[in-house]
Amino acid sequence: MYKLKYLLLIILFSIINNSFSQWVKIADLPNSSFIDLYFIDDTTGFTIGHEFVYKTIDGGYTWDTTQLGGALDILYEFDFINRDTGFIVGEVSGSRAFVTYDQGETWSSIGPYTFSTEISIINSNEFLWAKSGTFGVYRYNVQLGLEYVMNPGIGVSDLKIFSEDTFYVGGGGFARSFDGGTNWEAIDMPGILWMDFPSAKVGYSSADRYYKTTDFGSTWTELTLPYYFDGCSAPEIVSDSVGFFPCVYDDAFDYHGIMKTIDGGESWIFNESDPPLFDDDAIGKIFCLNKDTCWCVTYTGQIYYTTNGGGETAAPVAIIENLKDDILISPNPATNLIKLQLPQNIQIENIYSYNIFGQITDITFDETGVAKIEDLMPGIYFTQLTTKTATIVKNGLRSKLKAENGEMVVLGEGVSCNS
Repeated sequence: MYKLKYLLLIILFSIINNSFSQWVKIADLPNSSFIDLYFIDDTTGFTIGHEFVYKTIDGGYTWDTTQLGGALDILYEFDFINRDTGFIVGEVSGSRAFVTYDQGETWSSIGPYTFSTEISIINSNEFLWAKSGTFGVYRYNVQLGLEYVMNPGIGVSDLKIFSEDTFYVGGGGFARSFDGGTNWEAIDMPGILWMDFPSAKVGYSSADRYYKTTDFGSTWTELTLPYYFDGCSAPEIVSDSVGFFPCVYDDAFDYHGIMKTIDGGESWIFNESDPPLFDDDAIGKIFCLNKDTCWCVTYTGQIYYTTNGGGETAAPVAIIENLKDDILISPNPATNLIKLQLPQNIQIENIYSYNIFGQITDITFDETGVAKIEDLMPGIYFTQLTTKTATIVKNGLRSKLKAENGEMVVLGEGVSCNS
């Protein structure tokens, strides 16, 4: 009697423009729930994880911590108005917000009266705050300890301030005020979970779909991201044309990556990370000082860094479509060997494979493209190829026959049966 077991294994190909062009992991912080990140300059930055504030003065390689709450508390978002003055909002026992006037050396407890998840600073004494999913936006004055509520006419999920007069709100649509929040205009459009504006005129939003405005939010044009991404969250927009979106590549296996545009959303580039991002390592926040120097933090506290904008200088989506069917792994299923087949014009500079934990595995392709797999443990693996031409992400199935206790076990795709 034979028992047949099937497991899915993904082979991921990524041909990238430069073997050094990727986001590199530089730190691994304790704790969890990292959802915000900010750098004052190329050495000094902050992130928050649960009840802790983390500060770096060496570009993100090492971090000091300040605890602002207890184990059940959580800090949600922060913002800086200048090099020294910043605010944090969250759900902390006995306090709902904190302020620093000394570049994060000390933090003082302040209002508001109820916990909030969103913040945007008006000036060194005032900020807007809101709780995501509610309809009110609050303006808080630190010096007076007073706040008053404004109604933008939509449910709130994100805030953006450009001056003491110009406020934007995203949520159940888009709303804007040009008189400091006294009057609001609601723009009819699909919901917004996250938004970012490099200027008051140009902005990008994301939720179930992705949009761009070039007229102060009056109209929005839908953007089309590559087919192989299942969803993207908070964008980091550097200029009118350059921006980054943290995305999920494969929802079933939670492979995460960064999509970049250099032409205002007309085309998209997949940025690699080293090591790759999986499972709970979803990206919490990307922050860029400019188009080249950026950091990102994952929900689990991993810090990634790039000094060349992820390395891509041209959008290769058309090349992806042309090449995706020309790269093959065969046979499928396989018993002892697999063979990598490439177009003649593709020259490989480097190739390696890793498992779902980002660990390098012993899958070695020889000069003919053949790799032995008889000793490989069953599971999900990824193979990355480096060349100088383009970027391509490709899925494939690979099966392996293996004898266990006198029974033949077939590793393949997703079902099981007994005979």
